[in-house]
Amino acid sequence: MYAWGANTCGQLALGHTRDLPLPTLVTTRQGSEQVAPALPPTMICGGANHSLLVDAAGHLWAAGSNEHGQLGVPTPTLIIAPWTDVAVSANPAAARVPCALHWIRVPLPSDAAAIAHIAAGWAHSLVLLVSGVVIAAGDNTHGQCGTTGPRFRFEPVALLPGRTRAIAAGMRHSVALSTDGRVFAWGASRHGQCGVAISPTGSIGEIPVPASTRATGVAAGARHTLMALLYYERPGATLALAVGDNKHGQLGRPAADAGSVPVIRILDDATASDPVRHVHCGWHHSTLVTASGRVWTFGRNTHGQLGRPSGGRFDPVPRSLALPGPVHSIVAGAEHMLALVASPSTAAVGPMRRHWTAGPLTLRFPSRASIFPVLPSRRLSRCRRTLTYP
Repeated sequence: MYAWGANTCGQLALGHTRDLPLPTLVTTRQGSEQVAPALPPTMICGGANHSLLVDAAGHLWAAGSNEHGQLGVPTPTLIIAPWTDVAVSANPAAARVPCALHWIRVPLPSDAAAIAHIAAGWAHSLVLLVSGVVIAAGDNTHGQCGTTGPRFRFEPVALLPGRTRAIAAGMRHSVALSTDGRVFAWGASRHGQCGVAISPTGSIGEIPVPASTRATGVAAGARHTLMALLYYERPGATLALAVGDNKHGQLGRPAADAGSVPVIRILDDATASDPVRHVHCGWHHSTLVTASGRVWTFGRNTHGQLGRPSGGRFDPVPRSLALPGPVHSIVAGAEHMLALVASPSTAAVGPMRRHWTAGPLTLRFPSRASIFPVLPSRRLSRCRRTLTYP
């Protein structure tokens, strides 16, 4: 396992707070008597100044800042742990911030099942258990841990109805996908990223999706949320639904309305032959991955995070990337992306479909909303779309 980049609070788990410009091997064991993760890790993720890891034995570990309890360990316990190199960071920017400079074992509730997924926001952490229960720890100023008051231990997000199959953490909001295809969100929602313009602290709300659809994937950016939707009335067809901030076109439509009350918008990218399978968000950009492994990006592009020229600082129109092969796995950082791509010599890439000629599509929302269809094709006139709502 390798780590590099900002290390202000020891989030690289290397025992110091120096930034590293090059990948550096993370040695988890400093001595034979020291507790350390069992390698190889099965899951890793990072927040603003903290990191989470699930090891081969299924245990949760954390490193970096614990200023808001995002490591899931109360600060007094963190400081006196005898087997962990824990100290107040020597970095002036992190003075008086409790930091774990090596991986520390995170205690979970005694009845917690095995870990299915982990996610990290700016200063909060989410863990999805195979039992379908979501537990959270860390900064809860905006209710992103699903309750009121501080959270310094991992505790269940109790108000989620039913079982959860996927989670995502935005900068200061959280999203969960239930097994029956419903989407729930909580935390900061000033820009509508939780489906409403204002979300009371600690409340959990449902993001409405069109009738005849169910969500199959969720992702969270800094201030927006992206969902993949399966459309029942057209077998295999998948849509993408975005809510929240659109200042940089990350919802897939022009950003002229930035600053207005956010509304629900539809991104209809794919046909039944190549539907959207996965969605990913950076801070201010969005990514769709289709069944064939093609990648579509839109939103902010000030650092080239869209992976293509945009002719400006952002591009609200979803456009496909010219990758050498289909994508097997992709992740989005704040303003960058990484992808695992099949070699052209071992996997064939189908021709790009240039015309979208699907028939009429009618979507009905359970409540009134302004809906804007966007297609990643210059030939919008080739598609007939009818959007209706009560």
